[in-house]
Amino acid sequence: STSTLTTTGDLLAASAANTLTRIGAGTSGHVLTGNGAGVLPTFQAVSGGWSHLTTETLESDGTLEASWTELKNYLHIVAFAARASSDTQGWQFNNDTGNNYDNNRSYNYGASTIRDDKGCISTDGSNTDDYFHTTFMDFVNLEAYNKLGFCTDQRQSTGTDGSVDVQLTSACWQNTDEQITKITGTEGGTGAAIDYKENSFIIVFGRD
Repeated sequence: STSTLTTTGDLLAASAANTLTRIGAGTSGHVLTGNGAGVLPTFQAVSGGWSHLTTETLESDGTLEASWTELKNYLHIVAFAARASSDTQGWQFNNDTGNNYDNNRSYNYGASTIRDDKGCISTDGSNTDDYFHTTFMDFVNLEAYNKLGFCTDQRQSTGTDGSVDVQLTSACWQNTDEQITKITGTEGGTGAAIDYKENSFIIVFGRD
């Protein structure tokens, strides 16, 4: 049987009764998949479900951004981030710095504020601070449609009661020509470029 194996990661299988053959080592991340009776299994990419697209962490204060190449129709983005100066928090996609973002946001479950045709998606436009926030963003990322999403932002309150401040944002990126493949942290009012603190990070997941 060892003479049938040629490469690290090979597997033995039966190609017929009493006949050994090798299944070559698969691509990293692929899984061994059954192909039915009488057919050898093969290594294949995982279909369906969420896949990890990228993780980006700042090793020093600077621009917080993440990009990826694999196009996905649905995105889940997790950011743990703090501005390097006392600013609000926003996000831009695919280097679009134009006034192409809409927001309908509520701070601590209060009345909503509508911001149309702005320079970023504002996920915390109420707190001007440099504290770490946890932000979750979910977007439908279909190429031919505006990119609609919902975002939640939490930060530890500056008060003494240990409460948490929350901002909920319904968001839209007005783009019907491409899918989101990059996210950049900005200032939350105008979308101006700002630095984020060391150890801020972004994780992006996608699925079809």
